[in-house]
Amino acid sequence: MMPRPGEPVAGLTTTLGPYQIPTARMAVAHSLTWSTSEMHSVATASAAGGSAGRQPIVAGPWIAAVLAGLYARSDAAAQLRDSGVRLAAPTQMEICYHHPVHGNDVIVARCTIQSVAAPRDGRPGTVVIGDECSATDGRPLLSCTRTYEYSWPADA
Repeated sequence: MMPRPGEPVAGLTTTLGPYQIPTARMAVAHSLTWSTSEMHSVATASAAGGSAGRQPIVAGPWIAAVLAGLYARSDAAAQLRDSGVRLAAPTQMEICYHHPVHGNDVIVARCTIQSVAAPRDGRPGTVVIGDECSATDGRPLLSCTRTYEYSWPADA
């Protein structure tokens, strides 16, 4: 099967951010998800001998959602859209939370299309995207591998 013009290429990388995690938005997200990120709050308080003076902890899944939203607005996502690729919901996701994220932290992420398998025999193709997110002070925050099915528009 010949690749289509504009077909996504493995290795396409985009850098996202810097993006500051606004404490006010984080508070709204916590209230909507009923999450106070207790796991990181307890671990951080123990490791640091208390958490006095620190901003509240951001729930890990909320950071993953922020990262996905930043990626959706990125050049890499635009290139996928422009090439006609229509990503479905993720079929697999592996996330590792390395350090807690506090309100007002500034994050930067690097997202790479790790692999692309073209649609074959009526089955959708797959796109695997790897994310690495860190704070601007160098702390690694999370890494994630997302696998999506994709297809070409019916009229392509």
